[in-house]
Amino acid sequence: DDDYVKIYSEERLIGSFFSKNAKSIALFVKHKDLLKKDASDSLLIAVESLIKRYDFDEYHLVGRIHGQHYYTKRMGQEMFQFVTSSIILIILFLFLAFRSWWGILIPLLIIIMTVVWVTSLIPLTGSSLDLIKILIPTIMFIVGMSDIVHLLSKYYDELRSGKDKIAAIKITLKEVGMATLLTSLTTAIGFLTLLTNTIKPIREFGIYTASGVAIAFLIAFTVLPAVLVLVKTPFLPEVNGKSIWTKLLRRLFVIVINRKITILISFSVLTIASIVLSMNVKVNNFLLEDLSDRDPIKKSYIFFEREFVGIRPFEMQITVKDTSKNILDYEVVSEIEKIEVFCKKNYEMSLIISPVSIVKTMNRANNGGHKINEVIPTDSTQYNSMLRLVKRYKKRFELIITEDLKSGRLQGKMIDFGGRETKARNEKLKAFIQDSVNTKLIDYKLTGTALLIDKNNEYLASNMMIGLLLAF
Repeated sequence: DDDYVKIYSEERLIGSFFSKNAKSIALFVKHKDLLKKDASDSLLIAVESLIKRYDFDEYHLVGRIHGQHYYTKRMGQEMFQFVTSSIILIILFLFLAFRSWWGILIPLLIIIMTVVWVTSLIPLTGSSLDLIKILIPTIMFIVGMSDIVHLLSKYYDELRSGKDKIAAIKITLKEVGMATLLTSLTTAIGFLTLLTNTIKPIREFGIYTASGVAIAFLIAFTVLPAVLVLVKTPFLPEVNGKSIWTKLLRRLFVIVINRKITILISFSVLTIASIVLSMNVKVNNFLLEDLSDRDPIKKSYIFFEREFVGIRPFEMQITVKDTSKNILDYEVVSEIEKIEVFCKKNYEMSLIISPVSIVKTMNRANNGGHKINEVIPTDSTQYNSMLRLVKRYKKRFELIITEDLKSGRLQGKMIDFGGRETKARNEKLKAFIQDSVNTKLIDYKLTGTALLIDKNNEYLASNMMIGLLLAF
């Protein structure tokens, strides 16, 4: 009970190490930087096997190595689901379009060949599947099927008109070939505009997808005609003018001709309204927003958001500009404290660790461990005494201050307000530092994974517009 009272009287511990309702504790594990995937997976397996040896009512894991492992596993599962779904839908479409096993099997085999060729390019060029490139097989199903349907539809029309097989193939290649080449070319150009993107996975996606479009065209116009020559000419029933489809098209054509002005005006109004509405689209992003709230990893994320102070990291690098000072000098620490107080209020942040927290903690330890002494000492003798103690154990603080004492970090945990709201708060922080902090003494830079995610999202939006204009 005494420990409980002491713990919950310490503001910095609540919402960071201990949940607000006193039902959970958080364990922060700092592992080696930039662990490769194999090492990350091994660490995760070891941690999970250790946790399972204990009889906890509930536990939640969050962090990079857990998210990376989970997303990689999901990618494999979803790629299988996408490809399987695509195959089923294509079989259904081919059956409705051509009404024969012949019209299903040949296009399907050619499409699968296209997908295999394209996906083999990825490891062949030293790359690997990621969250973006996992979409390539599905796109290839769509693009490849477009080429095949153009060819087969024209081929069938020529056979129905009485042409023999070879003549029908020749006319098909001559009349559909150029049109399909141009559609494939413009599609490939559209994907190649992604090379203007600043994000490497997006650029790679553009290159591989454009290559896939070219491969799909190549296979469709070489393998398909060769197969059509070798197989038996299919029996095709005559298409009469009394079919529902023919009647519907004729009726639609008459409507369009009779109401052409009305249609043009309606669609012009719709287009203008769409342009206005599209200009109101706001760029925003949240961590793990692509996962359902029922997803296990998202549930863990929500748990930390609800019971603790969130898991979105805040990172700031602080550098001493005055060459005669170091990061632990009284004047420097006092300026950093202003930033720390503002961050606590502006970002609703907890568990802030910075050079200020080193100074305060060491001063408290140097004065009997009483909470009242967790302050920056104003007495120069007391401050210098504390400073000597910090410098003696400086190796223990290498995650917060550099060895030359010229740079340090301010980090904390915060609720995920979303990229748009966080950017607005960052602007407030920038204005505060310009107005209230001695910028001749220290300089700062916001950094960290969360900031990179926000910036990537902004780049995606701006690059998308540039890419669309370039493609146009």
